[in-house]
Amino acid sequence: MGTSLLLDLPVELLILILSHVHWRHLVQCSSVCKTFHKTITTSLELQYKIELGADLLVDLSSSSPTSQQIPTATRLSLLLSRRRAWSTLSPTRTTHVPMPGTCQAYELVGGVFAKTSQATLPHVWGAHQFNQGSRRLIARWLPGRDDGDDGGVLERDDLGVATRDFAIDPGQDLIALIEHEEAPASPHPRVTIHLRTLSTNTPHPASSCTTFTHPTPFRIMNAFIQIVDDVVGLFFWAEGPGLLVWGWRTGKVAVYATEPQISPNTWDFSFLSSRSYLLTRTGSPGSVELYTFELPSPSTPTSSAVAPQSTTPTTSPNPNAPCNVFSPFLPVGLLRTSTYTQPNHVASLLLPPLIPGTPLSNFSTHSGPFSSPPRWTGGNTGVGSQKLFGVSEEARVHVMSLCYHVGSAIPTPASANADGDGEAQEAREQEAMGGRRERFVMFVMNKTFLEVVGKWERQEGGDGGGGSGGDVVMRDDFGVGREEEGGKGKGKGKEQEKRERKRIILTWDEWGPDHTRFLPLSFQFQWLRYVYGSRVCCPPIPIHPYVGGEERPAQMMQVLDFNVHPPRRGPSALPISGSLDSSTNSSSRCSSFAEEEDGLLVKTNLVLHATTLNADSIFQQPVTSRLGYKRVSRVLMGKARRLGRVVGGGAGGMVTGMRDDDDEDGDSEDEEDGGRAGNAEEEGELEEFSGFMIDDERIIGLRSTAFSDGDMSEICVFAF
Repeated sequence: MGTSLLLDLPVELLILILSHVHWRHLVQCSSVCKTFHKTITTSLELQYKIELGADLLVDLSSSSPTSQQIPTATRLSLLLSRRRAWSTLSPTRTTHVPMPGTCQAYELVGGVFAKTSQATLPHVWGAHQFNQGSRRLIARWLPGRDDGDDGGVLERDDLGVATRDFAIDPGQDLIALIEHEEAPASPHPRVTIHLRTLSTNTPHPASSCTTFTHPTPFRIMNAFIQIVDDVVGLFFWAEGPGLLVWGWRTGKVAVYATEPQISPNTWDFSFLSSRSYLLTRTGSPGSVELYTFELPSPSTPTSSAVAPQSTTPTTSPNPNAPCNVFSPFLPVGLLRTSTYTQPNHVASLLLPPLIPGTPLSNFSTHSGPFSSPPRWTGGNTGVGSQKLFGVSEEARVHVMSLCYHVGSAIPTPASANADGDGEAQEAREQEAMGGRRERFVMFVMNKTFLEVVGKWERQEGGDGGGGSGGDVVMRDDFGVGREEEGGKGKGKGKEQEKRERKRIILTWDEWGPDHTRFLPLSFQFQWLRYVYGSRVCCPPIPIHPYVGGEERPAQMMQVLDFNVHPPRRGPSALPISGSLDSSTNSSSRCSSFAEEEDGLLVKTNLVLHATTLNADSIFQQPVTSRLGYKRVSRVLMGKARRLGRVVGGGAGGMVTGMRDDDDEDGDSEDEEDGGRAGNAEEEGELEEFSGFMIDDERIIGLRSTAFSDGDMSEICVFAF
């Protein structure tokens, strides 16, 4: 009777009810009965929700009044057009954007490419030589797919701060500048973060502490800074690793951890969300450590463990005044042990077991930046006002590079990064000690980590023994185990209950094979920001196709997309193109096909089968992984960078540099051509790229090498 009454409702009410259903469940509901099928497949609103969810995107209509005026049919058409362009790497526009000057530090966030230029000489302090930083900044809003999307430019010859690194969030009109003191004016070094508006270079009005200063136990030689909504994270290392996370609006510190609170084997850091993060840990076998934290409210005292006369208030009456979190004379040991609520150690995800004497020595991670919905558009250029789609948190992919040392001692994370050239120093030490290095890359979706965090959050408290009262192996969807029973936490505060929850420990077999893709790595990224959402843009791949009967140098652009659409039960009933149905969602182990696009060939590989790496002299047993992905390849050739014909290389490993063995049947169909290609659209000399960056709408080609002493000159923007 209930179902019958539901089906008797007017179509408008039925659509309103179904609009609150998750998009995956909408796909399932379309197969329940004829009424549901017709309602869902003929509703623009429901089809838009399904297609948006299938691309792991979110609608940004609420962030822009202009976007709210765009009809649903237009949004759906733009969404499908965007999908087609990315699926064939067919840019709608190719634009050269001037970026004169050298490059000391750079960022690509929210459609803005910004860089600082070296303006001062290196500074010598003690036995160390380090860069004082740059005062010059240039930021460009990059062109989009439409002719009217050409953005503006900001050039500042003097930021007022000699910054060695920075982070931006154009959606919040925010830039964070890192400043290191040039000489030890106190018993302990300090780091200062300046929070400015990107548009005017003035103190950010939303921050109560626009100049944030914090002591560190050692002088910072390298640091990585990231903005996520209302928090800023600074991961630094020199004599050891350290992590500082604080609310940039309130000036309150949420996490401050150095040794011994943070393991000396900690190598890298990345946010999972605005309240959770991961740390990578080397050793044997190595692990991914997950944490959550709470941001203190503005009324929370900076430290309850320090006498009032030893502290300076975090929030100054004048937000433009320097904000010293602690007195420079406070012992750093007290800072590390007594002044902050410790983050919640949620889980340890272990890597494949290793043969004794072959530890993991380098474990870096990289993922796309977090970008707030556009609230400021860079003046009157209109950039950002038409931004309709954003990437969901679950859609982010983490690219984790692993280096194993076989037959030798290993360097520590601090020594491997102390001179800012970890790879070079690591190679020197390796050569001196003998042995060899084996490199791998592991891809993991952010959804996997967030699901583990969610399981930990749903625990019902600990056993009353405190945060170190033992660990629990939780398997659930990752295996066959169960949660360990604990106390209900009656009469305890929320934070105490969280601290008493037990850490989740998952072995590789319990989480790795079904949630990662683990492959050999034979190339190096020259530039960061090669990841956005679920896409990874590989470094340029040199090839030598035949054009007009002559062999010519060319480069291949290649993108890996880890959002493999689930099988769909049927096509949409709407007269739209680009939606996915069962015909384009093969369940085969590996699909390799080519199609013509504007008279040119694009090669696509859908890799769904498992990859197994032999144990060799590194792993105790073969390493299997099966996270699915799609790889799209096209050729760049000639001055105009026409997209040519994909040839040679096959799908084995010469194309991506990763030996994923995704063509188990042998030669792929384009190899039958003997490595020859059709004619390019336009003759001209090849302008080689040293690397690619990627965001939600673009691939950016860079000709100079990272941190080059020469002139960057320009970048090439491919808009999709």
